Amino acid sequence: MAYTKSNVLRILIVLGNEGAVDKACNLTTIQIAEKLDVSQQTASRWLEELSTENYIEKNLVGQGLQLKITEKGKAILKKAHTDLQLIFHELPHQIRGQLAKGLGEGGYYIALPGYLKQFEKKLNFTPFAGTLNLRLVTEEDLEAFQLLLKNKIDQVEGFFHEETKRTLGKVFIWKCEIHYAKNKKVDGAIIYPDRTHHHQGIMEVLAPFSIREEWKVEDGDTIVIRPNQPE
Repeated sequence: MAYTKSNVLRILIVLGNEGAVDKACNLTTIQIAEKLDVSQQTASRWLEELSTENYIEKNLVGQGLQLKITEKGKAILKKAHTDLQLIFHELPHQIRGQLAKGLGEGGYYIALPGYLKQFEKKLNFTPFAGTLNLRLVTEEDLEAFQLLLKNKIDQVEGFFHEETKRTLGKVFIWKCEIHYAKNKKVDGAIIYPDRTHHHQGIMEVLAPFSIREEWKVEDGDTIVIRPNQPE
């Protein structure tokens, strides 16, 4: 049973709006039928189907039901949410990562005039010659990064580098805010080279200064990135 089967998603949305994602809620089949605009019998049948398929937990309480969305049901809601964000070209509201050591190549490539001039024009600041490497630990943040990568909204172009006689690839960019602790915030940019050496559990971020030095952050500290939404 997939979320594309209308009754699954409809019921999960109704229950989610009642707070059943985080805790059980008490409702009657009459109330659910009214919210779904179906008969009480239809609502009862759909609830039984979702309970059997383990999308919801359902228990009788007095004259009503105690209902809670399971992890399997939450996955359905998250999938629908991601699909809708892709349709409307929305970016995740935030991605959290733990500061990690990079490969040491970021500063070299960013400082190349072929890239640097484009970054300055696109971002309205001169990026520090080095990337902030954030390790994405939670499933939520990994999924948010995947959503970001599916919405490639801007880029700097690649070019031929005379010194190395190599053609360097384009770099996708997303403007963002970088947050640390309660009172540290600066405009920056997430970057994702078309020919990256990083796996998709590492996110690279540009800032106008060295975050490590200015904010005294260390490996393992959590940084919050809030992508700017497309206009």
